[in-house]
Amino acid sequence: MTAFPSCYDELSKTGWSCRETGLSSESELTAAVLETARELGAVMKGRHGSYVERLESLERDRAPASSLSAQFGRGEFPCHIDMAHLPVPCRYIVLGCGFAKERPAATLIQSVGGLRFSPDEVDCLHSGVFLVRNGRRSFFASVLSGRRRFFRWDPGCMLAKDEYARVAQAAIERELAAINPVRHQWRAGSILVLDNWKVLHGRESCDRDGAQRVIYRSGVS
Repeated sequence: MTAFPSCYDELSKTGWSCRETGLSSESELTAAVLETARELGAVMKGRHGSYVERLESLERDRAPASSLSAQFGRGEFPCHIDMAHLPVPCRYIVLGCGFAKERPAATLIQSVGGLRFSPDEVDCLHSGVFLVRNGRRSFFASVLSGRRRFFRWDPGCMLAKDEYARVAQAAIERELAAINPVRHQWRAGSILVLDNWKVLHGRESCDRDGAQRVIYRSGVS
């Protein structure tokens, strides 16, 4: 199985692309996720050293420290990028749905280009200092930088450390609260590719009946 033909054009235009594979077994779907990721670039290892991670909703007390699940549990996840805790986050994310109930929690997709900031807020996005928490590898960074192309944002691992960062955070939260993101509705066997440098993504709440889903994820540098 090869990456779907429209994937690259759609990623360039909108920052995301989706296909339905019809695959039903875990082994077939994870293989398709990994193959798609490899066609996009070098696959990165996840938290546990695996090239394909299994994601499902977790209660706060079962989630890894500093993760969004540790903060929000099975509730709605705010929009963010994946692997913001690394100096250079992954470029692409490949997500495959292995299981979905009748009304699975949607993935929320928001283009970074759709966020509107004043000149002063843009200055704060560049100059505000955040502590990016990653255990002993924690570091300080801003949301934007002229030396890189991505928009670093993940409230799960980023802590504002000065007034400029607090202004930047308030501006991001205002913009995300004011817009209507794309809601990607999952079906078992579907694969979603996101340009992690171009779009933010979040998750609807998994607390309601029928919202459960299992997602397999690969990151691509």
